[in-house]
Amino acid sequence: MFKLQLTITLIILGFFLSSFIFTHSRNRTPPGTTLVKEVGYWIDKEEIKIADWQEFYFYIKNAYGVDSASTIIPDTNLIKKHFYLQSYSGLTLKEKYKLPIVGVTLYQIMLYCKFRTEVVNYKYKSNFEYTPLKIEIFDYLNSKGKKVRNLNPIGSNVPEIVVISNDSIKIANQIHRNINNEDNLFFGFRCIVVKI
Repeated sequence: MFKLQLTITLIILGFFLSSFIFTHSRNRTPPGTTLVKEVGYWIDKEEIKIADWQEFYFYIKNAYGVDSASTIIPDTNLIKKHFYLQSYSGLTLKEKYKLPIVGVTLYQIMLYCKFRTEVVNYKYKSNFEYTPLKIEIFDYLNSKGKKVRNLNPIGSNVPEIVVISNDSIKIANQIHRNINNEDNLFFGFRCIVVKI
C-alpha cells in the first residue's frame, strides 16, 4: 500500500514539476535581450559581438563544412581598420572578442538571425524568431528620446544597420541607402525577437 501511495505521489509530483518546467521554458526571455513592451518585441541589449559571430562560424563549419563557412566570413580588412581607427590595437584578444562585429553583409546578417533562431529554439524548446532590427522599432526607440531599460543606445558603439526591406537598409541616424548582398558594411547590428 505504501509503495502505491509513493508511486502515485511521485507521478503527481513529476507531472506538476514537468508542467512547471515546460511553462517556465515557454515564457523565457530570449538570451541577451530585453523586452520593449510597447512594440511587443525583445531586442538585443547590445550589438552582436565578434565572439557571437565566431560561435556562428564554428557552428556552420561543423554542421555544413568549410565551404559553407567561408561564405559567412566578414571582411577582415574592415575589422582590422576598425580596430586601428578606434585605437583598439592595444586590447587583448579576449577584449577584442567583446567588440561589435563589423564588415558583414545584409545576407550574412540574415543567415546569422536564422542560425540564432534555430539554436535558441532548440536549446530552450521555445518558438522565437530572430530578425535584424527593423526601421519601425528603430524609429519608435528614437522618438522622443525613448529609453529602454538594460539597452545600450542604438549606434552608441558603432553605427548600426536597421532593415527597411530585404534589400534596403538605413544606417542608424543616417540617410537611407540601398545595398546589395555583396556590399561590405562598416557597421554593427543587433537582432529583434518575436514569439511565433
